[in-house]
Amino acid sequence: MRAEKLEKIIDALCDKTNVKKPRTYRKKARKVYLSTAKKRNFQKSQMRKAIGKQLRFVRRNLKSIKKICDTISLTRLNTKEHKDLLVVS
Repeated sequence: MRAEKLEKIIDALCDKTNVKKPRTYRKKARKVYLSTAKKRNFQKSQMRKAIGKQLRFVRRNLKSIKKICDTISLTRLNTKEHKDLLVVS
């Protein structure tokens, strides 16, 4: 869920400026999440691995947002997107 919000923020920042959209791995992140969520029984190690992967996707997206914000300001985001960014980070 958090990775999806970050991807929407990245899309909003890139649409409002002429910045090239970075790679976000959104399809891969969704696929990894669903493969774990659909399992009936899973071990703790599988859950730990899945959570770690999702956190790495979030970290990568936060780095991308930080890199975009070095060129432009965050004032281009609306208040909800800015609030979501603060909560996720």
